[in-house]
Amino acid sequence: MRTRALLLAAAATALASCGASAPHNTGVYLLVDTSGSYNRQLNKAEQIVLYALSRLQPLDSIAVARIDAGSFSEKNIIAKASFDDRPSSTNRQKRAFASRMESFVDESRPAPFTDITEMAKQVAPNFDQAYSTLLDDLKERGLYESTVVVAMGEFGRTPWLNASRGRDHYPSAWSLMLTGCGLKRGVVVGGTDRDGVDPDGRAFNEQNLFATLFTALGIDPYGEYDLPGFPTFHRVEDRAAPIAEVLA
Repeated sequence: MRTRALLLAAAATALASCGASAPHNTGVYLLVDTSGSYNRQLNKAEQIVLYALSRLQPLDSIAVARIDAGSFSEKNIIAKASFDDRPSSTNRQKRAFASRMESFVDESRPAPFTDITEMAKQVAPNFDQAYSTLLDDLKERGLYESTVVVAMGEFGRTPWLNASRGRDHYPSAWSLMLTGCGLKRGVVVGGTDRDGVDPDGRAFNEQNLFATLFTALGIDPYGEYDLPGFPTFHRVEDRAAPIAEVLA
C-alpha cells in the first residue's frame, strides 16, 4: 500500500485590505494523523511544523492538532500560538511551540485507527464550501465547460465501524461526484443494497470511470501509449465502456 500523506490538512489564510502597503496576517492549522503506523512518521510532521514556524511572522498564528481513534475535540490540540508584534517575543513563542512539538513526538503512542465520527462534522461543511466555491470560480472564469471536476477518495470504506470507531479499506462499494464538461447535471447512477455492502444491480469499475473521464474531455479512451522500452498499452484497457448515463 502506498504511503499516505501524514498531514491530513493544512490551511493558510491571508487577510489583507486593498491597499498595497497594508499588513497581512497568516494563520496555519495542521492536523496530524497518529493512528497506526503513521505515528512512526511524526518526525516528518515535526519538520514541517518547524519549517512553518520559520516562515511565520509577528502577528501570525499557528495551531497543530492530532487525529487519533477518539472523538476530535479541544483536547486534541497539541500546540497553538498567536505571535506577538515584537520579533523578540515572537522568537520566544516559536521556541516554546517547537519544544511542545518535540515533547509530543517523543511521548506520542499510536492509536489503532482514525475515528471519523467527529471529524466528519468538521470536514464535511468545509468540503462543501470549498467544492461549491471551486465550481462557482470555474463558471465565473468561463472554464467550467472545459473542465472535468472529480470528487472522490483514494479507496472505498466499510459501511460499518470497526472496534475503534474507524472504517477500513473496502473495494466492493465506492461513491464519487463528477461535474463539468461533457457531463449531465443532477444524475445519480448506480447504488448499493440498503446496508451499503454490495452494488444493487449494475456495477462499474475504475476502467469504466476513466473511460468516462476521457470521453467527457473529448479524448479517445482507447488511444495507445507507445513509450520506448515499455510495452504498448492503452489509456483504458479491455475497451471498457464509459458510463453512458452521465455523459451529455
